Amino acid sequence: MNNYNAYCDEELIPLLREDKPICDYAFDVLFNRYSSKLFSYCLFLTRNRNESDLVFHDAWLKFFDYIKLGKSVEKVLPFLIMTVKHIIVDKARKINRENKFKQELLNLSDFDTGLETTNKQHDKNEMLELIHIAVDSLDDVYKEAFILKRYQELSNDEIAKICNESVDCIRKRVTRSTNMVKKILEPYINEFNEK
Repeated sequence: MNNYNAYCDEELIPLLREDKPICDYAFDVLFNRYSSKLFSYCLFLTRNRNESDLVFHDAWLKFFDYIKLGKSVEKVLPFLIMTVKHIIVDKARKINRENKFKQELLNLSDFDTGLETTNKQHDKNEMLELIHIAVDSLDDVYKEAFILKRYQELSNDEIAKICNESVDCIRKRVTRSTNMVKKILEPYINEFNEK
C-alpha cells in the first residue's frame, strides 16, 4: 500500500476519480488534512454545532461530486471554504424566501386574519400549518403556479417559460390558486377571528 499521506493535494485529487480503495485512501488523506480547519470555519460562520456539522458534510460531498465529474481544483481548502460560503448563503436565501412567503400568506389581500393582534404563537403556527395543507390540496397545475409565484418569487413570465404556458394562462392560475387557498382557509380564518 502506498503512503498517501506523503502525496500533495495535486496528486491526491486525480485519485478521487479512481475506484475503491484508492479513492477512499485519497479522500481520507484530504479529509484528515483539512477537516479540522474547515469545521472550525463552519462553526465560526454558523455559531451552531449542529448546523456546522450539516454544512461541513455538505461541503465535502459537493467537493467530492465536483471532482468525480472530472473537474479540477487548484487548492482544496479555499475551494471547500468557498463551498461552505455558498451553502450558507443558499440556506439563508431559502429561509428568507420561506419567511417572506409565510408572511405573505398571512397577509393575503382581503383577509384580516387577526393573528397579528392575538399575539398567540400557537394560533400562528396552527394557521401556517393550515395554509400548507390548503396549498397541498390544490390540483397540481394550480399548486405549481402558486408555489412558483409565492415560494420561489418568480415572475409570471418566468413561470410561463417553466410551465410552457402563456403568461395570461399563468396569471389566471396564480389568481385562481390564491383565491382557492383563501376559500379553503376562510372557515378557519373566521374561527381564529372569533377567539
